[in-house]
Order: sequence, then C-alpha cells, then structure tokens
Amino acid sequence: SLNLQALNLYRNGTIELWLRPNSFTGSQIIFSKHGPAGGDDDEYSLSITNGFLLFSTGIGFQFTESELHQWNHIAIVLTPTDSRMYLNQTLMSTGPRLSERATEQEFSIGAVEAIKGTKSYNGFFNGSIDELRISNISRKPEEFLPSAKPNLSKIEGVKVNEGELINISLNAFHP
Repeated sequence: SLNLQALNLYRNGTIELWLRPNSFTGSQIIFSKHGPAGGDDDEYSLSITNGFLLFSTGIGFQFTESELHQWNHIAIVLTPTDSRMYLNQTLMSTGPRLSERATEQEFSIGAVEAIKGTKSYNGFFNGSIDELRISNISRKPEEFLPSAKPNLSKIEGVKVNEGELINISLNAFHP
C-alpha cells in the first residue's frame, strides 16, 4: 500500500522521470497528486498543455520538435524557497516553492480521474513514462538519474543517499 502522506513534497523533494512524448497537443497529465479533475484541491501535477511542460508552481518550458519521440530526463527540484525544472540536466525554469497543501489525495500517472470514485479518467498522456522517482530530498543535477537513457530495467523502492525512494516505479509504461 502506498503511503500518500509520504508524497507530500512541500518542504523538500525531487521528482524525476524519463519522458518520451508522442504528441504535444491538448492537455495531457503525466502525473498528479490530486482531487477530481477541475477541483481546487490539487496538491501538485505535471502536464503537457499545447506543447508546454508545466508543473503546479508555474514552472515549465516549451518542448521543441527535437524532444518529440525522444527520451528526455525531467527533474523537478522542490525546496522551502523555490522550485526548479530541468530537462536533460539543464535548468529550464525556476519559480516559487510548492505551497503547503499536505493531503491524502490520490497519486495518478498518465491520466486523472474525472470524478472522484468513478474510475472514469481523462487527460491521457500520449507517450511513454519510465523510471519515475520521487524522493524527499532536494537533489542537485549531478545526483539525478544517469544522463543517458539506460536500458528499460525496473527500479524498485530502495534507500537512496539520505532520502527514501518512495515505492513508485514504472517500466516502459504505455497507456
């Protein structure tokens, strides 16, 4: 069972993943710790909206055609004072810290539940997600996952440095 309180990252945290988008159009949910779609109780989310990769704090960047159909390493670093987004270990955007909204909302990957409890989803991500890693420490770029896309081997929940790798992993997820 996943400890939803452990996914509250408003103090410190790093979210990393490999992302291979097939399309930049529309609104696509990559992951979300959320209430029902359109609600005001979202804790945080990462999405692609008409070509922009956006995180809840307002940080993001516009994808280029060179990132389409390619594996890209995305990292979001959260501290008590700010948030930073990296693409392939290059800083792309900085913004405010994540607001303190510690909830026990569900964590979803690749879509969001339209109405809580219905198991009806929307905002499907068109692409592949691999090696999602959520940790409760703010990592530096040199501590991110390897800079070259490794073989699609599954990562299990283990202790990593001082932080705990929360038991979420994907292996070549294709919705």
